[in-house]
Order: sequence, then structure tokens, then C-alpha cells
Amino acid sequence: VTETIPSHLQPKTDWMSMAPETVGTHYVRSIIYGGELIASLRLKANNREEREIIKAAVSANLQLTGTFDLNANGSFDKLRKDLAGMYNEDIKVMATKSPSSPPQTVEDLMKVVANYPKEISTINNGKGKALKAELYPLSSLKADYPNYLPNRYEDEFVDEMYTALQRAQSEFHKAINDLDVSIKGKVDQFAKAFEAYGTGKNNIPNRFQRWFWKLRHEITKEPIVWEKPDGSGAVYINWGSETCPTTSSSDLESGLSSTAAVSLLYSGRAAGTLSKSWAGGRNFECMKIKEPKISKAINTQPKPAYLDAVEYRTLIEPEKSRPIPCAACMVPETVAVKTLYAQTSCPKNWRKEYSGITMADSSSNVDGEFICLNKEVFERPAESEAGVNTSKLNPVWMSCEKCDGEKIVPCVVCSYENKSQIE
Repeated sequence: VTETIPSHLQPKTDWMSMAPETVGTHYVRSIIYGGELIASLRLKANNREEREIIKAAVSANLQLTGTFDLNANGSFDKLRKDLAGMYNEDIKVMATKSPSSPPQTVEDLMKVVANYPKEISTINNGKGKALKAELYPLSSLKADYPNYLPNRYEDEFVDEMYTALQRAQSEFHKAINDLDVSIKGKVDQFAKAFEAYGTGKNNIPNRFQRWFWKLRHEITKEPIVWEKPDGSGAVYINWGSETCPTTSSSDLESGLSSTAAVSLLYSGRAAGTLSKSWAGGRNFECMKIKEPKISKAINTQPKPAYLDAVEYRTLIEPEKSRPIPCAACMVPETVAVKTLYAQTSCPKNWRKEYSGITMADSSSNVDGEFICLNKEVFERPAESEAGVNTSKLNPVWMSCEKCDGEKIVPCVVCSYENKSQIE
């Protein structure tokens, strides 16, 4: 379905006086609606010898090019009989609207193709989705309006990158398809693929990703920042605070700018096994205070394990203990979060989330964990004096050759964004 702007419609009378960045360079004259469906059928051979047989049979029976042929069902039936047990079918479909039932067999694929117009008719009052727009320069509306001059350098740069990417992808697909995994396989089977990817200074990891970032910089004038594709985020517990730290560029040891905004998932109190228990979990948990989701009351077990509050003590008032607030913090675009003990700063390219003092339960019968308690918690006044069975964390001490006696162990929590500036 094609919709075209009626000829009697006119643009705003003041469009010539508007800022160029607001008006743009073109207007949409028509839009083509509909749907697209691209299906791929792969015949995966069980071994190398059978793969050659399959190639020959496919070339002889399936002379398919261009649009998918619905009359090919008979050819598939013959192919199945000739190659019974030699291959597995792998069907993938990419479409404007995903099929309600993904095809698992060739018969299913035929049905999907036949029924796809009905699937598209359910979108946008039967028109489908917008597939293509016809653009006209604004100079066609007014002759003296400055013509849009395309940046030929950018076009050539895009064409060069796309051609190189296609060639490298094609060579890798060919090498993988012809890969000989037997003992007779040669070590240089990927030589042409590596040559197509790049040689010399161009043979670097993620070459085309870097190329794309350079292209974006040329067009948008934004700083070139290299981001590897991995790293979707990480969650850590901020022990000693009910909030998450704010992000600033000064937190990065390398001095690089940072855009990751730390978000609060929930806040609560630290909890763990009772101090004198002989069994239970060795780890500490940040438990939400409001509306805990627990089961209905049950009869007491012979030897149950208990979960209760965990508090901390200070050297100034060792007879008093205080509850430990905590917060679960989400850092986007982060590969990892690491707690470094006996350190006060983060490594290069890592960002400091918070710093504090290493704490542990020195009186528990259960092997416990160390936690990094945010130093800001020590500014809070005492809130309670806990019971005798509540786990109480104390500062951890250590001695070393150059420590000049025993010292309290500091700690710092660091996150790594896997992001660096390209010079």
C-alpha cells in the first residue's frame, strides 16, 4: 500500500524563516506500507563426506533464486528421500511481524509464507508497517531554497566500510562451511578469512566496531569512545548505606568521562546466621524491610537454621552495636564489580563506587564472609543494642612487613565499564 501526500496540501507558510536544523533538508512525499519476510533454510550435514553429497543433491533439485517458490514442496520431498538421515533442517525467519508459530519444518515454512499476508493485514488497519519513504528535497517546494548537498566523503567512507565488512564476512562463512576438523585439516584454513579481515595494523580485535565509532564521530562530531559489545550491567550491595553513590567523572581513576547512572533496586538491612549457630548460611544478605515474602507458619523443625539481623560495632563504643543499612545498586554498561581489600583506590579505567572498612564476625561458629562497610555509616548515631545472639561485625585487622604493627584493613568497591577513549 502506497500513500502519497495530496497535491492540495501545502507546507506551513513560515517554514522558510524557521531554523534550518528544525526544518531539515527533505520532506516525505509518499510512504510504502506492507511487510517483509526473509526465511533461510540450512541443511546441516552429519559429516564432511555427506556434506558433499548434499551439496550436489541441492544443486540438482533446488534451483531456487530470488523470491521463495511455493511450488518447491515436491523438490523438497524428493530431496528428503534421496538424503534420508544425512542432515538436519535449520530454519530461521526474519519478518516485519514475527509468525505466530515459528516454522520447524519445510511444510511449516510453506504455511508461514502462504499465510503471511493475513498476518500483515492485522497491522495498522490492514496497511502493515511503513517500509519505505520517498524523500524530496525542500528545494522542490521553493526554487531559491538552498539545495541539500550530500557529503560524498561520508558516502564513500560508508561504502568502503560496508564492502570490506561484506568481504570479510563472506570469507569467514566460506572458511567455516569448508572447515576440515579431521586430523588431515590444514592449519591455514582461515588464511583468506584473516587476510580479508585485515593485515598489519588493521588486524586488530573488533576492527569494524572501531571503524563504526570513527564513522559516527565524523557525522555527529561526538567524542570517539570505544565500547566493547560485552557488559550489560552489574549489581552490587552498598553495605552501610540505603542509597547508591552518584556518578561523576572524578570517580574514574583514568580521568575518563562516564555516563553510567547508578540506580537503586531496593534498600534494606543486612541479615545473616545467628552468631552462635552451628549451621546456616555463611554469606550475608541485604533484606528488604517492608513486606518480606515468606511462607505460612510451620511446626518447628528439630534443628532449624535462622536468619536474623546483622549489626556492626566500632572501636570507640565496642559495647554497642548498630544495624547495617544496605542498598542493591545497578550499574549499567558494566562488565564487573570487584571489592578490593587492603586498597583505597581503584585500578586504571575502573570507577570507585564507595570505600570503607573491612568487617567480619569474629565470634561466629560458622565461617563467614568479609564485607566492605561504607565509611559513611560510622557517622550515624547508635540506634539499638542488639541481643546476645545477633551477629555483630567487627573491624578486621592485619599485620604485614611494612605496616608498622597491626592496622585496620581498608577496602574499596570498584566497577569496570570496559570503555576507553580513542586517541
